[in-house]
Formats: sequence, structure tokens, C-alpha cells
Amino acid sequence: MDKNGQNRGRPTIYKSEYADQLREYFNVEPNQIITTTQVSNKGNEYEKTEILPVNFPTIEGFCAKIGISKQCFYEWIERHEEFGDACSYAHCKQAEILQVNGLNGKYNARFAGLAAMNLDSMKWKISSQSENVTESKFLQLIADSVKQISNMQPANVIEINPDAAQKVIEDK
Repeated sequence: MDKNGQNRGRPTIYKSEYADQLREYFNVEPNQIITTTQVSNKGNEYEKTEILPVNFPTIEGFCAKIGISKQCFYEWIERHEEFGDACSYAHCKQAEILQVNGLNGKYNARFAGLAAMNLDSMKWKISSQSENVTESKFLQLIADSVKQISNMQPANVIEINPDAAQKVIEDK
């Protein structure tokens, strides 16, 4: 507002249907099943089915789709409750996609860990003083954990020998 109480800024282009469009943009399943017809070396046709991760939906992609900046997007979250709710839904869907595709080995482990850390609902606080862990070491631990989990098969069982575990504790 100027000194006369008049709004001098650019008028908002917000429409209530943008909240629904945001939900729709992020309402995707983590994977897509693709079936293609292949030809073997012997000339026989067969169908090949692959489970592929979806293109990861992003706030930037949504902004580009409707023609706004990220700054405008975040202003709408603050000003319009229904848009803020839709954004919370979008973050939940992003987290679901990251978890499913990260754990199934469909995403690079480092990408999945870094992307998960940057989601508001999944931000992990790193305290190098209390934990004595550097950020790069922490990121490596996350990447290694995601990689290990994605390589596990449901039948895999990790057995822990309690006597050996106690010996390790006592040796420290």
C-alpha cells in the first residue's frame, strides 16, 4: 500500500481452482507399468513388462505449468488456506514417491536421500556438536542405508547374535 492506502502492487492472479490443479498435478502413482512388444533373436515376438518410476512431480514443474514463479507459489500458501492444504498434500505425495521408488531401487540412493531431506515434512536436523557427524558423512549414511534396503529381498533376514553384540559393546 502507498501512503494514501491504495494497493500499488500487481494484482494477484490466484484462482481457487489452482488448489485442485495442484492436487491433480501431484496425484500420481509412484510407478508406471509399461508393456512393449519385443522381438527375440529368433524373430519371435513377446511382450516385455517393466515397472518404471514416474517423472518426479516438483513445485517448479507445477509453477511452470500454470505460469507463476516459486515466490508467488509460496505467497499463495501463506494467503490462501486451501492452497496451503493442497501443498501439504503435494509434499505427502512426493514423500510417498521417494519412499516407494527409493526403497525399490528405482531411484539413485543419493538422490532419494537428498530429495527426502529437502521435503519440509522430512527435514532432518543435523547437529554436528551433539552427534559429531558431518553433513557429508550423514548424507553418505543415508545413501548407504537406502542402497542396502533397496537390495534386500523380502525373504532376507538379518540375524544378530546377542553374545557377539554384547562383546562389541563391552569392547568399546
